[in-house]
Amino acid sequence: MVLGGERELVLTSILLAAVIGFSAIWLGYIWLLALVVFIEFGALSLFRMMGKRDPCMTQVFIRFLRYSSRYPSQSIPRRQ
Repeated sequence: MVLGGERELVLTSILLAAVIGFSAIWLGYIWLLALVVFIEFGALSLFRMMGKRDPCMTQVFIRFLRYSSRYPSQSIPRRQ
């Protein structure tokens, strides 16, 4: 856990915010830099809440998506 959230989510969002922030500074869009900082703090607070609820939430969700076709919602054979 990094900064209270899952490592992959937090580091990816920081990297994305840094790239957009440096681009905004280089192009001279100060308002975009302020927007990126605002969105980044919102994302980090969301990732902290997710980390408190379940530290492995994204790994569980990705595993659920990967195996959802193998485990249907109804039992087989179904009673009729």
